[in-house]
Amino acid sequence: LAVALSGNELRWTTSFVAGSDRALIKLVASDGFHSTEAISGEFRLGGGRPIVTILEPDSGATLVSSRPIALSGRARVAGGAPVTDDAAYRWTSSVAGPLGTGRNALADPLSAGEHTLRLEVDVAGTAASAEVKITVLSDRDGDGVNDATETANGLNPDDPQDLFLDEDEDGLATGPEVLDFLSD
Repeated sequence: LAVALSGNELRWTTSFVAGSDRALIKLVASDGFHSTEAISGEFRLGGGRPIVTILEPDSGATLVSSRPIALSGRARVAGGAPVTDDAAYRWTSSVAGPLGTGRNALADPLSAGEHTLRLEVDVAGTAASAEVKITVLSDRDGDGVNDATETANGLNPDDPQDLFLDEDEDGLATGPEVLDFLSD
C-alpha cells in the first residue's frame, strides 16, 4: 500500500481493492537495520463500488431531436474486473426518464432541450453512476439537420426534402453543401 512512511498512521481508499470475506493486512516496518512485521486478524473488505464510465455520447454533445441516441458505457468492479452483465446497466435522462439497459443501448429520440444522461451500474446491491450533459436541438422535419441550421441557410425546417434540392444548380444538393461546407 505504501513505502517510506513517517508517522504512525496510514489511510487508504479500499474502493479499488477486490473484496474478500477473509482479508488480512500485513505490516512490515524497518529502519534500515532492524525490521519487524505484524499480521492483522481476518476481516471483511467490501471491495468498494463499481467505477462507471460513459463512452458515448460525450459530455457537451449536441444532438438532434429526430435521431435515436447511441449510448455506450463500461464499469469495473474493485480489482479491475469488467462488469459484463448487461442487466446491471441502467440508462436514464433527467427529462425523459428511463432510456434502456445494457452496456450499449439505442435510445429513442429525445425532446429538444438540455438533458443529463445517467448510467447507473449495480453489482450485487452496490451501485455507482456517471453522468454527461447533452443538448438536443429541435429537428421538426426529421431530416437530421437542426431547425436553426436550416433556417440560417434558407431551408425550411418543416420540409425534409429541401436538403436534396440543388437550387443554385452547381451539381451539389443543398444538404451536403450546408453540412459539409457550411454554405450553399
